[in-house]
Amino acid sequence: NELNGNLYELINYYRGFYDDVELYAIKRILCESLNNAECTAAENAINAIVLHIGIAVGRIRDSQIIGDDSDGPPLPDSGKDYALARRIARGLQEELGISFPPQEIRNLAYSLSGKTKPKMAGATNENFLEHLAPQYVETARALLHDVNDAYGLDLYSEEGDAFVSFAYHIRGLVIRMRNRLHMPNPMHEQLKSGYQLIYELAVFMAGRLGELLEKPIGEEEIAFLAIHAGAFLENK
Repeated sequence: NELNGNLYELINYYRGFYDDVELYAIKRILCESLNNAECTAAENAINAIVLHIGIAVGRIRDSQIIGDDSDGPPLPDSGKDYALARRIARGLQEELGISFPPQEIRNLAYSLSGKTKPKMAGATNENFLEHLAPQYVETARALLHDVNDAYGLDLYSEEGDAFVSFAYHIRGLVIRMRNRLHMPNPMHEQLKSGYQLIYELAVFMAGRLGELLEKPIGEEEIAFLAIHAGAFLENK
């Protein structure tokens, strides 16, 4: 079984391409911010957020600033995810000297949605999806439906946070394509060679997305789709 062990241990592989000290600092800032905001997140979600922030830091250093989502409703300034993103950005500024512009803080807030939960019970997946433009949710569901038709694998589930995270990832992917931004993924070769089924599913989904966007989906984005495909399979 390709998923013996934990797919998210590939974060350790990712660390080999970046400054370990910086990644540990990002994780510490994230965990402290979650605690101060009375939020919690699963370990695999924390790793995924650390990956997102690490890549965002690299983009900002290279002056590749992501654009706003013209199709989606903005997260309110008083919202939990936006406040948490601002808290994290302040920590990154103080410790790493990286200044996150407003649109990057909003993008970080979107990436947090669906991955963090209040420490008190009550939040549902519907709460996390309500800030997402409907076409992203519909596209995410359609992709999983197409996978089921082609491979006989029913990945969709309302349980857990895998679908919410996937829908928000589709939003980020579309924005990156619209703004012609590249999101390097050093785990690409490892995923391609060591997790062949989930990589094949990712290639299939990328093909469908490419048809919808009328743009080819690059290998770095396929690798991120593979991580989400693996998360769905692990939840089954």
